[in-house]
Amino acid sequence: MPLTSEMIKALFGTLYLAKFNVEGFKYIPSTSESFFRSFVAALITLPFFLILITLRFDALEINVNGYRYLCLELCSYAISWLAFPLLMDHMSWQIKRETKFFKFIIAHNWSLVIQNVIYSITIFLGYIGILTDTLTRSLILLILMWTFAFTWFIAKNGLNVSVFTAISVVLVGFFLNLAIELTISSRY
Repeated sequence: MPLTSEMIKALFGTLYLAKFNVEGFKYIPSTSESFFRSFVAALITLPFFLILITLRFDALEINVNGYRYLCLELCSYAISWLAFPLLMDHMSWQIKRETKFFKFIIAHNWSLVIQNVIYSITIFLGYIGILTDTLTRSLILLILMWTFAFTWFIAKNGLNVSVFTAISVVLVGFFLNLAIELTISSRY
């Protein structure tokens, strides 16, 4: 699927947001059509996800059929991409920001492309030995902190909410993904 000019502009806008510049929202349309198109981000990040799960399968020496592992991880990936927007739809109504839902989710979805690329490259460079284990762990910690801040920034400005409400959005997303990951990994 070729990237449309709208998708390229959205990715460009997300780069602005990654630098904590609210001007990035100008490049990200917030229509229902753009909402559905933003899930192309899941297709863009899928190859990075596949590389990561392959490296994890190899590094952790998971004692399960590779096909079962792949199926469970792909289910986890799909659930993660769908569960957060569903939860945020409900949450946006609770905090009276339902009119900002599309703006937030679209920016959030596109931000996941940047987050996943940076994280995957770091993991891969550590795996093949270009980065030391200590440096890899340090970079992953920095990336995680930046990811929390980046997601907070998008929540705060995309939903136009307080600092604490934006923190709660970040924590909801984090614990949702953690619950999905723990549930899936318990099935190996």
